[in-house]
Amino acid sequence: VEDDIDLNIYLDDSTAVEDYYKIDRVEYTYNSTPDIEEEHPVTVSSPAKRDKDGKVVLSIELAPAQIRDDITVKAYSESNTEVRDFTTSIADYCNKIIEGQFPENLKDLAKSTLDYGKGASNYFGYNTSKYSNYALHLGNPADEIAAVASTAAANKLDTEGLFKVTGVSYRATSKPEIRFYIDPTSVHEDELSALNPYVESSIGKAYFAKQDDKFMLVIKNLDIVDFGKQFVVTIKDSHDSTYDKDIIKFTPITWVNAAIKSSDDNLKGLAKTIGNYYLKSVAYFGA
Repeated sequence: VEDDIDLNIYLDDSTAVEDYYKIDRVEYTYNSTPDIEEEHPVTVSSPAKRDKDGKVVLSIELAPAQIRDDITVKAYSESNTEVRDFTTSIADYCNKIIEGQFPENLKDLAKSTLDYGKGASNYFGYNTSKYSNYALHLGNPADEIAAVASTAAANKLDTEGLFKVTGVSYRATSKPEIRFYIDPTSVHEDELSALNPYVESSIGKAYFAKQDDKFMLVIKNLDIVDFGKQFVVTIKDSHDSTYDKDIIKFTPITWVNAAIKSSDDNLKGLAKTIGNYYLKSVAYFGA
């Protein structure tokens, strides 16, 4: 578990004395619909990819609410003989860290990862039964998050008259996203799409999009450790850099701090777990 929610599985067949045991193909089965309670298992098959040490590496991106989902992995040799078959999950890994002989800051990160999963589970109404007996480890990080937010650089949503921002939201994906919603009366769709080749973000990737009649500016591929840093979204002039416009400056932790104060208990709970996950990630990985 790194600073995003990926499950990285390493399979080693270096001790195999015959090709019969060498891994040639891997497949894994997981739930492809983390946004609804009903599970729809999907099996993905691909040729084995190896790291520099010769181990097969299987990286699976999951939504935070999926960290207790079972993932079944099978590995096959070139002759299509099954070499490995096992079931695992991100929660299994976290629990082994918590119960093992590891540094306390890594254990705290593992606990905060499980908490984040529960917060997302409650908020999105997915996998709630798998957390029925789970008690949060985080306590109340609200004061510490507020302190980080108060020292963050001021947000700027003045878009130089290009469009009007009506709201900001967080999307709990493997790599978190921040979305700025745009008043559709303030801009034309073709104007936004024309800007995409010229929009840049100092952290993550920025682009304009439309979903279900909603216009938005999406900042994706954020790392949780960067939530205390301000990102700057700029419209670049392809001919003259003196005309570049910084249209948005935003620090994600300020959204977390605001959501902790929400009247929506599920959103408040999710925000606290995101905040704690950020704090423990910084404590382990560094800012």
